[in-house]
Amino acid sequence: MKQLTSASRQGHHGRVLHLFFTSLQPGDRGAVDPHPATVPMALRPCARLGNASSGRLIHALVLTPFPSLASDAVAATALLDMYAKCGLVASARWVFDEMPRSDHLVAWNVLLVGYARHCSGRAYEKSHYAARDPITALKKYIIEENLATESETKSIEKKIDDIVEEAVEFADASPHPPRSQLLENVFADPKGFGIGNVF
Repeated sequence: MKQLTSASRQGHHGRVLHLFFTSLQPGDRGAVDPHPATVPMALRPCARLGNASSGRLIHALVLTPFPSLASDAVAATALLDMYAKCGLVASARWVFDEMPRSDHLVAWNVLLVGYARHCSGRAYEKSHYAARDPITALKKYIIEENLATESETKSIEKKIDDIVEEAVEFADASPHPPRSQLLENVFADPKGFGIGNVF
């Protein structure tokens, strides 16, 4: 812990990550459970270096198996900060949404800075809803539950893309329907919208 703190204070980012990951590896006495103070120390270099892959590894190896750490406001805010500074604002937003409401003030500011740096208007909106995409969530669930492999899901996606492309080509090649058919198969009465007598 002293070495990690010293390396962190001196700004030796690579050394901090090396010491942190080494501490997680089993030794003579087994792997050491991460201390709550070391997680933010390890995430800070990831944010400074833009090293999202190491940050995600810390998230997967440390914060997921140790729920008490994941619910720690300082560790969660450091994770949010790392994602935001690496430009992964959708992941940052997900971390923010999972945090207890009482911890939101500092985290909210971190998230806003991430949006200001990497998003604007529609990009923010897109990233917010992309993080909640049910298709992405379903794909993740299918793979995690071993219902299909990554390659099988990619094969399914390819088939879907081919079907959609074929439908688009068919639509582009088809003649335009007559205006008289515009309101056929509409489930609401178009007269209620003031357009029923236009055609």
